[in-house]
Amino acid sequence: MALYALLPVHFQELGLTAFQVGILLSANRWIRLVTNHLAEKIIGKWNKNVTLLSAFLIGPLLALVYGTTPVFVWFLLARLGWGFCWSLIRQIGIMTAVDLAEKDSIGRSIGLFNGILRIGSMIGILLAGLLFDLGGFRFALFSAAGISLMAVPFGYSGLKRTGTVFKETIHQKIKGRDSGIIISLFHGFIVGCIGRGIMMSTLGYILKQQTGDTVHIGSLIIGIATVNGIMLAAKDILNSLLSPFLGAVSDRVGYRKSLTIFFGLGSGALMVSALTSSLSLILVCILLFYISDTTLVISLSAVAGKMGSRSYATFATGFDLGGAVGPILSWSLVGLMSSSVPSLTFGAILYTLGFVSSLIWRNGRKICNH
Repeated sequence: MALYALLPVHFQELGLTAFQVGILLSANRWIRLVTNHLAEKIIGKWNKNVTLLSAFLIGPLLALVYGTTPVFVWFLLARLGWGFCWSLIRQIGIMTAVDLAEKDSIGRSIGLFNGILRIGSMIGILLAGLLFDLGGFRFALFSAAGISLMAVPFGYSGLKRTGTVFKETIHQKIKGRDSGIIISLFHGFIVGCIGRGIMMSTLGYILKQQTGDTVHIGSLIIGIATVNGIMLAAKDILNSLLSPFLGAVSDRVGYRKSLTIFFGLGSGALMVSALTSSLSLILVCILLFYISDTTLVISLSAVAGKMGSRSYATFATGFDLGGAVGPILSWSLVGLMSSSVPSLTFGAILYTLGFVSSLIWRNGRKICNH
């Protein structure tokens, strides 16, 4: 996460162009379109403990590459390597959460996993900026690598208790699993495209277009960039604090029903945001969208994880594809129409498709309801 805090601000000092920064920050997502399924196959054949610990070790070594040789080609290779490592870490993490959870608490288990991840992301971004100010780019990356190595003993200690292979479960042979995988891919793309793609990449532009350059609160004038930063931080804060609770809600309500509810809520929030110029209403809608996005990721992960590791790898690939193409789609619409309304409307339409498809989803009902 350190690169997300440092590269957009200091790329010129490293001899990089803005275009190269865009490539570097998206490369780890594009490579995962290939490595997600490769990771699933590797984990199925090799000892998962060794695989996870290897990923924990290689990740910090790649951070050393960033700090040692800030040359675009080496940067790019390291980012691609990190994308592969993350495919392994996420696949093992989610499937372990599914494997260890009771039948009626998978959502809560995945929510806890996601919440811990977001806490780590927030700490990583904050520390990166602080460490850069203290000692520069190389110091920040070397320090981040050292901190990341702390994952190795924690990972080893945890995996000693979980076994080396995932349990075989009867849901691997459930009728309709293949169609369920296709729907997981589609839903994953929608959530990744809108939540991780469009909203994260264009939120500042959306706020500026809908409300102007500044916000007046009494005699206080706040720049829209500050509001944007607060709202981006709010996403991680909500994700960290509410993920276990929202996961428990999805356990109680049922995963398929949760998809219908929160696709509908998210669609409504996006459409209202497109139609109003009231800052307070837009901020409320954005927070409602964040809650919808978090719950959908948890519910979809639970559904896919219960269908098996291949199903989860497919969902993750759809999610990463959406996250990769979302900014391109959104900024293309901005370039064509010079407005944030088309992006928000497009997001609402995709979420509506998710709502409708979740309503008619009947294949895989044995694993989605309980």
